[in-house]
Amino acid sequence: MLSLRSLYRVAFVLILVLLTAVPALAQEASAPPSTTELNGTTTLVLLFGVGAVLVVGGVMYMRENAKNGKEVD
Repeated sequence: MLSLRSLYRVAFVLILVLLTAVPALAQEASAPPSTTELNGTTTLVLLFGVGAVLVVGGVMYMRENAKNGKEVD
């Protein structure tokens, strides 16, 4: 039998799912989004992601080397 806490959790998750679907359902079907204004945005986001991965990887590498007593050049 489900406890009251788990029922609240299930209700909360269902409400969140429904609230995320509302904007998609509220859009007008006759007005497709314009893609001409977003030239290069996808590439910029991709470059930010790759840069973030490289920065985090470099920091982790340097921290690991510092733990082992190795010097980083």
